[in-house]
Amino acid sequence: DIFTGHYMELMRHKLGLVTDHPDDLALVNSLLEIMHASQADYTRLFRSLGHFNSAPDGINAKLRDQFIDRAAFDAWAGSYRARLHMEQSVDAERKQRMDAANPKYILRNHLAQAAIRRAEESRDFSEVDRLLQLLRRPFDEQPEMESYAALPPDWARHIEVSCSS
Repeated sequence: DIFTGHYMELMRHKLGLVTDHPDDLALVNSLLEIMHASQADYTRLFRSLGHFNSAPDGINAKLRDQFIDRAAFDAWAGSYRARLHMEQSVDAERKQRMDAANPKYILRNHLAQAAIRRAEESRDFSEVDRLLQLLRRPFDEQPEMESYAALPPDWARHIEVSCSS
C-alpha cells in the first residue's frame, strides 16, 4: 500500500539503507519496540545510530547503553548488521546519509517554553533568535550549541506547548 511504501522509504533513510528488502518492516518495527520499552529518545537514538559499527566484532557500547533490554538490542543489532552487510554498506558513507536524514537538533517543548517566557517577561528575544539560528541547520554539527541536543531535563517531561504559543 502507498502509506507503507512511503513510510518504509523514510525509515530506510533514517537507518541509512539504500536498497529495499522484504524484512525491512520487521527490522524497523523491532527497533521501535525496543526503543519504546526503553523510553529511548527518538531523535537522539536515530542520530546516534549513525555511529553504529557494522564490523562483525564491532562494539556499540554507547548505543547499547540507551536500551534497558540489552539482549533485545543485541538481537536487533545483529539483524541490522546483517542487513547492512547485505547491501555492502560502508560505515562512513552510511553515517553521512543518516546524518542527513536524522536531525541533531529539534525544537523541544522546554526550549520553546524558555524562549517564550523570556520574550514575554523581559521582551528579550535573544533565545528566540538563538533557536531560530540553530534550527536553520538542524542536521549540522554545531558544537557551540551542543546543550540544545541534550535530553530534556526531568522537570520538563510534562511541559506542553500548544501550536498557538
